[in-house]
Amino acid sequence: METADDKVERLRGHATSALDEKRYVQALTALSSALYLRPTDPDLHEQRGDAYLGICDVQSALLNYRRAVKLSQEEDGAAAISRETARRHELLMKALDLRAVALLDEGSFSEALLLLSEAIALNTDEPSVLLHRALAHSCLEQYAEALQDLDACAKGHPPSADVHYLRAKLHLLRKELPAARAAVRHAT
Repeated sequence: METADDKVERLRGHATSALDEKRYVQALTALSSALYLRPTDPDLHEQRGDAYLGICDVQSALLNYRRAVKLSQEEDGAAAISRETARRHELLMKALDLRAVALLDEGSFSEALLLLSEAIALNTDEPSVLLHRALAHSCLEQYAEALQDLDACAKGHPPSADVHYLRAKLHLLRKELPAARAAVRHAT
């Protein structure tokens, strides 16, 4: 007779194969069954997040990645963050950024700002996320905050021309012409 642990491992194997073959709906079915038996397994939540991303359900992917991160952090306890938890932070950060960029395109700037702030809390060194949050701030006419994000984006990384041009635009909106000119010079 198959034990619950054996069944979870069998379902995990089916899900892994389905994910490898890009059969995301089959993977979701297997992973949901496995999670019914083992709801606190961060690996299963991560895999289900991957499957949801495969069918372009970013919202459900985010829920699963958040759960995987939370469970990993609980496993780490008071100790330093494990490599596995750090990897899951990165995965969640990228999914948050992906969803936020879609929200920016839709004009949902406040919602995008919340997701980008969550992403930055996971990894403050990612320049593209800082740039996206600067865009969200600028769309909400929060120019000082946008400039702070652009400054943070430029620290430790050579800033892209996009950073300089957005900085120039923000300075123009604030009627700071010398600063705008300087930003344009850096962009070229």
